[in-house]
Amino acid sequence: MNLLPKCEANYSPLTPLRFLERAASVHGDRVSVIYGELSYTWTQTFERCRRLASAVSRLASAGDTISVVAPNCPAIYEMHFGVPMAGVVLNTMNIRIDANALSVLFSHCETKAVFVDLEYLPLVHKALQIWLSSSQPPGKRPHIVVIEDRFISSGTGSMMSSKKKYLAGWGELVEYEELLQNGDPQFVIQWPADEWDTISLNYTSGTTSQPKGVLYHHRGTYLMSLIAVRMIEMNENSVFLWTLPMFHCNGWCYTWGVAALAGTNIIIRSVDVKLMYELIAKHKVTTFCAVPVVLNMIVNAEQHIKKPLPGKVTVLISGAAPPPSVIIQMEQEGFSIFHVYGLTEAHGGLLVCNWKPEWDDLPVQTRAHLKARQGVLHVGLQAVAVLNPSTMEPVLWDGVTVGEIMAKGSTIMKGYLKDQEATRRAFEGGWFHTGDLAVVHPDGYIEIKDRSKDIVISGGENISSIEVESVLYQHPDIFEAAVVARPDPFWGETPCAFVKLKETGNAITPESLIAYCREHLPRFAAPKTVIFCDLPKTATGKIQKNVLRERAKALDPGAQQSSKLTSNGVSSAYDYDVVIIGAGVGGHGAALHAVEQGLKTAIIEGDVVGGTCVNRGCVPSKALLAVSGRMRELQDEHHLKALGIQVAAAGYNRQAVADHANNLATKIRGNLTNSMKGLGVDILNGFGSIVGPQQVKYGKVGYPDKTITARNIIIATGSVPFVPPGIEIDGKTVFTSDHALKLEWIPDWIAIIGSGYIGLEFSDVYTALGSEVTFVEALDGLMPGFDPEIGKLAQRILIQPRKIDYHVGVLAKKITPARDGKPVTIELVDTKTKEPKEVLEVDAALIATGRSPFTKGLGLQNVKVETQRGFVPVDERMRVLDVDGNLVPNLFCIGDANGKMMLAHAASAQGISVIEQIMKRDNVLNHLSIPAACFTHPEISMVGLTEPQARAKAAEEGFEVSVAKTSFKANTKALAENEGEGIAKLIYRADTGEILGVHILGLHAADLIHEASNAIAMGTSIKDIKFAVHAHPTLSEVLDELFKSAKVGEHEAVVLEKAEPVLA
Repeated sequence: MNLLPKCEANYSPLTPLRFLERAASVHGDRVSVIYGELSYTWTQTFERCRRLASAVSRLASAGDTISVVAPNCPAIYEMHFGVPMAGVVLNTMNIRIDANALSVLFSHCETKAVFVDLEYLPLVHKALQIWLSSSQPPGKRPHIVVIEDRFISSGTGSMMSSKKKYLAGWGELVEYEELLQNGDPQFVIQWPADEWDTISLNYTSGTTSQPKGVLYHHRGTYLMSLIAVRMIEMNENSVFLWTLPMFHCNGWCYTWGVAALAGTNIIIRSVDVKLMYELIAKHKVTTFCAVPVVLNMIVNAEQHIKKPLPGKVTVLISGAAPPPSVIIQMEQEGFSIFHVYGLTEAHGGLLVCNWKPEWDDLPVQTRAHLKARQGVLHVGLQAVAVLNPSTMEPVLWDGVTVGEIMAKGSTIMKGYLKDQEATRRAFEGGWFHTGDLAVVHPDGYIEIKDRSKDIVISGGENISSIEVESVLYQHPDIFEAAVVARPDPFWGETPCAFVKLKETGNAITPESLIAYCREHLPRFAAPKTVIFCDLPKTATGKIQKNVLRERAKALDPGAQQSSKLTSNGVSSAYDYDVVIIGAGVGGHGAALHAVEQGLKTAIIEGDVVGGTCVNRGCVPSKALLAVSGRMRELQDEHHLKALGIQVAAAGYNRQAVADHANNLATKIRGNLTNSMKGLGVDILNGFGSIVGPQQVKYGKVGYPDKTITARNIIIATGSVPFVPPGIEIDGKTVFTSDHALKLEWIPDWIAIIGSGYIGLEFSDVYTALGSEVTFVEALDGLMPGFDPEIGKLAQRILIQPRKIDYHVGVLAKKITPARDGKPVTIELVDTKTKEPKEVLEVDAALIATGRSPFTKGLGLQNVKVETQRGFVPVDERMRVLDVDGNLVPNLFCIGDANGKMMLAHAASAQGISVIEQIMKRDNVLNHLSIPAACFTHPEISMVGLTEPQARAKAAEEGFEVSVAKTSFKANTKALAENEGEGIAKLIYRADTGEILGVHILGLHAADLIHEASNAIAMGTSIKDIKFAVHAHPTLSEVLDELFKSAKVGEHEAVVLEKAEPVLA
């Protein structure tokens, strides 16, 4: 009877890849995937996966590993079939780990290619660079395939379809859809020869120094896929909503399971409760999986978001058991809850809390407690037991006696990649040792009581307490540390650190220690609570973690859903430690510094991240100025001839120039967004306003507002272009800098109203591109605000040789846009007498009359604050003042909105200063040390006082001012570039050598100024800075000569004008 052999007719290796083949054959016209407006049938999905397999076979050999770093999207779903169809092992990486950890895992699995979502390309690039520069680099650079999300903006820049993506070291990258187009739709699938063959590799959340790579086999994933869909009573009409990350245990095998039923996958990129309700209603979703944090989001969602369920919606919950109160609320919302327990090593699922009909009539609290238990083994396992790990005997089914959960069966992993010892220990005694401690109730249902591996499950992420402790022990002021799980009503659990400090640790605070951990760990793994105390120990000196766990539980006595915790674990009445209104450069700088200090931070942005600087100011204007600089070089025949260069006539493509500016802004905006998201800043979309002390509301037009509370509020709303009365803006022929940066056309003749930084830079751009420029300046001279001597020289270099004329001492009383064939008309009047002067007729007019604060609608009246000319009144620490001149507690204002210094980097510095004060470290920013620059060709830069300002200060305070100057004509590097035009000017106290101001006009002046600004900020005198060493030959020697020429103690002005360069 047992001698009959297996043959091709009666045996084939089990593999979940067959599910897709059957779905396409039997239910080919059914919808397989829905993603936004995109949808595929099972026939199309099968063809796409075969194309993918064909492409994969060219990137890797059978048995090799290919990795994917992506959120939920069609591509990662297709890779679950297409990669193993080529005989290659699929490795889905956690998108939440940092580059260092990712590089270790890439190296460990020796990945041959990385498929990466465009949003995570910078992360992957950094990780691969770390691997390539490590002691064990790959023999060949892994291929990179970029997954471009064409339907949901990732905020990382322009789509690859419009412009190829290049990456340093890799060159032109291939995009996923392009890869599929070149694949063979009839590719011969490489079915596994043995169902024990590896299909996928999943990493546990262990330490990065000893990664545990869990190997799944075709047999286990086949069985687990069928078991998974049976667990929650799915059928061929099931519609599965992907709230569960597919990178986590291959989506608990539902990636393959839905195909087994030929159901429908509704894919969403990330969890969004409003979107979930919309999709459940629209597509009649029947099933989704979630960790407890998602349940919290659902039950706490605002009522207007929620929609009636179209029918029964089953929710499978895994991770730390949800509180019974959450289960009750979910069922009141109409959801049916199933609770499972699993591990990566068990293909996702191990125990299921099977519901019994006789429990239906029990009280709601009793039912909720029953559902919170981990349950019993599923049908794919041979056995699950709670055993005494010393005797390997089963514990009593009394709900009290604790043992370790152990299991055996076909849905247990093959083992750990490259770690035979860890595999041996895991399977010791013929059982898989989970490391989780539990009891068995009299009805046979298992309930976890503790975790012998000290794993903290937070929001679905496994956090190794040993890894956190190892980081804490590296801190020089920590004597002892132990980390346990603290119950959290939102995340399920969070890491709680009990720490004993050394005598040197008096200055350590919980906030600083949390910030330290975030520098060395993924953000989700850093402790949320730090408690300083002596650690309890046994007689043998072992730390009693069971005692600490009880202490941690006592910190959260009620598990009320409304309770809030600050980042340091202290019970608080606030949603956030810091809320910032405005996500420009100032708000971004404040937000990043805040999270580095361990503060829970949110930033509200009603427009786009990056504010004026990134989107309509500094960043795109520099792109245009880069073009104008190149054009000037190519047009200057005399200059080029002196260098021995010959070029043909220079030209430009206007749209390409405009695209360059727009693409740069988009890229920087994406970088800012990603940096905040990566560090855990909550980005709240909508217009923010203050509704009362420590209260902010925000919302979009047409949607209800939401109110949040904050211990501290920072206003960082920036500014908008100032348009004087009488000027009509049409955005085409009469426009502000916001419009000009789009470069929609190049006028032959343009009037620029105002000759400050903005006007001067745009004159540089327009004249380089062929326009004639007329300045209209209300004051008696051009370039007000510049040091007069610098302004005079700048006029000779930047104005006179170019197609620029000007009118000074006049106002543009009225400007009318071009219309009906008539040009733009500008009516000029005398600034002082207001008498008419003349009327200009030009092609266009740029209004560059400065900027005004954007502070309307902030609700300042709700905290008794009145603006002054639109500016929010603040003291030297950026603390807001009310109408009576008193401080408004916990309210700050930074950047253009307070008017102290309308520069992006000044706003960022102010924001950092504010966070320092919030952390109880007094910090007063010296605005005289903040540099400014005008990026003309050549550039102008300055820091501190102008000469008239310095002399006025000297007269008032009774000291002497001296001035030193040096010329770029004396600098070897400048002469080598044939760019000798320019000077550097130093204004200083003759008696003490204190630097009062430095002004530079010349090549790369904007880069040179920082030596002077840092000297002022640090209080470095001329006597000290003279001894600084500068590389030769460099432009920095301009400042070296400048400082050395200053005569401290002598009152005469010193001018250093050398005809020839000084050689080393």
